Amino acid sequence: MSKDNLDFPKFEEKSACYFHIDFKRQFNPNEIDNVPINAPRDKRKEIILNRIKNNVHFTKRSLALELDVDEKTILRDLEVLKRENKIIFKGSEKSGVWKIINNFH
Repeated sequence: MSKDNLDFPKFEEKSACYFHIDFKRQFNPNEIDNVPINAPRDKRKEIILNRIKNNVHFTKRSLALELDVDEKTILRDLEVLKRENKIIFKGSEKSGVWKIINNFH
């Protein structure tokens, strides 16, 4: 992990019987458009924009569960909206928020 400049995995004990290992995947901008054909990307983007516009708190996980998609799909949607100059992230990774860019209508 160190050699490739990657984040170390996080280990979490769930119970006496099992544990969870979380590997942080490196983001590849070339994967943004690799959303399955049957996924309603425009609808998800609209929902995300409405949540941000109305200051509704959400996490990638909560939105993924609600929309029945993977968290990586929500991350790609957020990256697409960012690339389209519709949103920007302000603050730290844990307490920051997404904001609508003022000149976006």
